[in-house]
Amino acid sequence: MSQPFIEYGVLQIRPTMLLVYPRKEWFITFAKREKSEDGRESRLKGAYSGQVTKHSARRLRRALTNLIAISRPITITHPTKGYQYTFRINFITLTLPCDQGTISDKDIKTRCVDPWLKRMRRKYGLENYVWRAERQGNGNIHFHFVTDKWILYEYIRADWNDCLDPLGFIDTFEKKHGHRNPNSTDVHNVTKVRNLTNYLVKYITKPANLISNFIARPPLAKPLYKPSINPKAKRFKRLFTLEDAKIEGRIWDCSTNLKNKSSCELLLESDALEVWSNEKNNRPEHYKNLGTCELIRHTERELYDFLPAQMRVSYNAWLESIRKTKGIEKQDTREKNL
Repeated sequence: MSQPFIEYGVLQIRPTMLLVYPRKEWFITFAKREKSEDGRESRLKGAYSGQVTKHSARRLRRALTNLIAISRPITITHPTKGYQYTFRINFITLTLPCDQGTISDKDIKTRCVDPWLKRMRRKYGLENYVWRAERQGNGNIHFHFVTDKWILYEYIRADWNDCLDPLGFIDTFEKKHGHRNPNSTDVHNVTKVRNLTNYLVKYITKPANLISNFIARPPLAKPLYKPSINPKAKRFKRLFTLEDAKIEGRIWDCSTNLKNKSSCELLLESDALEVWSNEKNNRPEHYKNLGTCELIRHTERELYDFLPAQMRVSYNAWLESIRKTKGIEKQDTREKNL
């Protein structure tokens, strides 16, 4: 009896690697999965962990890789100081200017982060972004944003403070410091890192810090920790566990175009086979066999150096397909998703 499928090799061109694997095309149709009474597929799901799991870290890494791949270096003239510099990726951190108190993580994301994103889109044309929420040592939530849109840091801070105002954060800050302009944001132009993709992926997908004896001031916000010694002391030891670092609701998200699951794929023949063979022989230190697939890691510059013209056209067309979807996307920070 003949096999019910045909198998052939596929070369997948990714921003950080070449990947080869066998693909099977089946000649028969498999039975559909059994569905539950409400019509949805029955599948077992793990309990919500409040942390970046191995699976979500893989999706987050792919979104970041896509963002960096479609970004283009541009020259920026500083609006007040007049000097020029190269810009490609912004790394933005949004924090709270005072203690979070009893305000939930979901409320902050819904009533602060969502309006801030809408302002960035409307006023400055922000389209491509990846964000992740983390817990600070004092119990407050904060957010990391990676985007390819240059926005003056003063505008970012002003809009973020405006979005914090309805929840009373700015009023609380003013009572203590006497003004309403807290330094609640941190903005970095990421250009000096040699391998930008690996740097950002490693930073933003890192797991929560597990510190058994974390030394810090006692949190005045919602009590997440129990002091092990005198709580009136200026500094005291407290336990910081995985449970303390959990985030309510969604931990990370990105613009819809960066969730693109398609890849630049070519049949492993002709030019594709030649490129794969050459790179496998010339770069054995970057080659890895995972059993089900083989891969060769590379940087963005190396990719364009060894790809022939026709394969470069295919790869650029794939990047453009991600860019084209950004104008018609449905945003992902709606209340029900947070």
